[in-house]
Amino acid sequence: MTGYEVHAYDFSTENPARTDLEISLGADGSFRARLTEFSNNLPRNIPAEKIMLRITSPDDDFIPVTRNVMLRSGSTKDFGKLVVLARDPVITMIGPEGGVATDSMDLIEVVIPPGALATPTPIQITPILEREHFPYPLPDITMTAYGMYLEPHGTEFAVPATLRVANYRDIPTHFRIPLGVADEEKGGWTHEGIAEWDGSRFAVDITHFSANDVNPNKQGETVVFTTGGEKDSQADGDCGVGSNVYASNGALEQSIKLPGVRIGGRQHRITLNYNSVLAGSRVPGYGPASTELEASGAVRNQPLGGQVMVSLPTVTVACARAGGGGGGGGTSCGG
Repeated sequence: MTGYEVHAYDFSTENPARTDLEISLGADGSFRARLTEFSNNLPRNIPAEKIMLRITSPDDDFIPVTRNVMLRSGSTKDFGKLVVLARDPVITMIGPEGGVATDSMDLIEVVIPPGALATPTPIQITPILEREHFPYPLPDITMTAYGMYLEPHGTEFAVPATLRVANYRDIPTHFRIPLGVADEEKGGWTHEGIAEWDGSRFAVDITHFSANDVNPNKQGETVVFTTGGEKDSQADGDCGVGSNVYASNGALEQSIKLPGVRIGGRQHRITLNYNSVLAGSRVPGYGPASTELEASGAVRNQPLGGQVMVSLPTVTVACARAGGGGGGGGTSCGG
């Protein structure tokens, strides 16, 4: 592909584009980017610089592609093959009266209530059917399920709209699937809700437009609840018993600080760390995508990147007083 533009930004695409970016274009559409104003005298203990790279089309032919990288002088980063996604051709004008917008295949729809928009707005929904088509990479922990790019980018609703997704991958309808939103300015994904089956589609409220994904994690669905212990001053973390238990990127993680020893005025101890993904029977990674489009526009149901959907039971983590007489008692974490 040719006719694209590449820009680099310090930390966030909201900052001015760097002026020291040199671009070399290949005949096959590849490019090599070089930043010329990195200091060669930074000590090794100074953190690398976060650079946001953005690839755009002057004619808006495709959805912008964003990547971030940590760089120091002399370091390089190979992004591999970058795939751009053409926008869906359907545009729906919706104003203060509200309405429903969908894409050309009727896979994704946005229900906008009255009063959500102040002026008529051209709503454009582009389904993302392949993992490599996401304009910002998905977290490694997630499967490739339902993706969409909602425009105009950055549109905010005075009243929440409802995102409804057809179950074209045949995910079990009892699943509660996290909604992720890409931060294309600073990089990364944030959790913004849970999509649940409403009788005909997975549905979740949204307050703004961006790149979205409705994807379960590879090990299934894990929900964690925590409650405080009775003697928080004696330990760390939500459980109050010397350990932290939390959900991170779809995984259950726990860290347990073991008793230590003080030497030379400093505390020395070991922490045990548990991660449900690392403890699982499958190694993180993805098989080849195999989604196909029928001539009618419907999506043929295929295995999700070589992975098998597994619904795990809900995990409840709570704190209770440990039994023991005579002494002051204590707390323990069970679940």
